[in-house]
Order: sequence, then structure tokens, then C-alpha cells
Amino acid sequence: MLASDYIDSAYRKNGIASPSTIQRTNGLGILNLMLSNWSADGLIVPYNTTEALTLVVGTASYTIGTGGTFNTVRPLRIIDAFIRDSNSEDYPVDITMTKGEYNAITDKDADARPTRLYYDPQYPLGIIYFNYTPDMGETLYLVSEKSIIELASLDTEVNLPLFYKEPIVYNLAVRFAGELDNRLSQETIQIAVMGMNNLQNMVALDKLVKMSKMDKAMTWSVEQ
Repeated sequence: MLASDYIDSAYRKNGIASPSTIQRTNGLGILNLMLSNWSADGLIVPYNTTEALTLVVGTASYTIGTGGTFNTVRPLRIIDAFIRDSNSEDYPVDITMTKGEYNAITDKDADARPTRLYYDPQYPLGIIYFNYTPDMGETLYLVSEKSIIELASLDTEVNLPLFYKEPIVYNLAVRFAGELDNRLSQETIQIAVMGMNNLQNMVALDKLVKMSKMDKAMTWSVEQ
């Protein structure tokens, strides 16, 4: 579905069969605001992103985001991380280091394979700090949550799982009702609330299953 399809459906819930050009344009802005707000909720972002990023010898901090050292979509939060060496062996990286713990590191130039990281989600570029300066150009595998991408126009395809359709339409209808000073039916409001609850439960379950599979894949054993 295109952004315009969601917007038109939400207007129909408010009794407007043929929204004007201005209404549709305003509707796109409201839709993007809603999706941006949803992105702040970890139980609504539909998936975790796993990326392979190259560490640079002698570089202990990296900007991440469009145009950053790691040139990718800026993460909202980092969920998991590990480093893979040239022999395809994996080493876990603790993502729980706080800013205070990072600041307390006396020698921030000590060379070794990083074992911990601190993520500072600044905007527009986040910053990843490691407890050690990488001594080898190994690969960092980063699992993160990212914002739902903003829809550029009414003709932009909404690239989200199918189970997002109803919650988007009904919750967008609720937001339109506020703009239009319109009273929605109780049924429409209930469907919006139920859809949001189902969406959170579905995404939470999906992430739990994916993380369980990843945890199993990340384990290794030492041969005797």
C-alpha cells in the first residue's frame, strides 16, 4: 500500500470519502509524525537490523548514521554485538557499558580486541565508543533497532509487515479526528487500541524468537 492509501482509508473512517489535496498533504505529515512517535517505542519497531561493519586499527570511536564512519541508518538503540575474526570465530561485545564507565577508563588508547561498547545516540549521528582501541581490522556485527523510515510523498510505498495495516489506518483515523474535531465511533476507537496492543505483542514475540535464534548461533565451543 502507498502512503495515500492509508491516508484515504483513515479519512473515510472520519466520514470523508474524497479528501482534498490539502487534507491528503496534511495527512502525510500526521502519518509521519505518528510513525516517528512509534519508532520511539521498542515494541512497535518491526524488526532488528543486523549489520557487518569493519573496525579500523587504532580507532576506538565511530560515528554511525547517514554520512558517518559507519554509513548506515542511525540506530535508536543497540541490542547486541559481537566481533568476528579472520578465522570466522566470534567474540561477544558487552553493550551495557555506561557513559560513566567509559569515562572512568584510564587508558582509552590501550590496544586490544574490544570487549565492551558504549552507544551515545546523538543526532544526527550516534557515536559508538569501545573500551579498547582495535588492534586488528576485524568485523563488528551490530544488532540494532532503527526508526521507521519517513514517507517522502503520498506515492511512497509503506514497507512494513502486513499486520501493520489495520493499526496504522485506525490509529491514523484517531489522529485525524483530533485535527478535524470529529467524534469517531466507539468501535473505531476500540479497534485502534486493540490493533496497537496486538501490534506490540506481535513485534515483541517476533523479536524474542529472532534473538533466541541469534543467541544460539552466536555460541561456540572450545574443542578439547
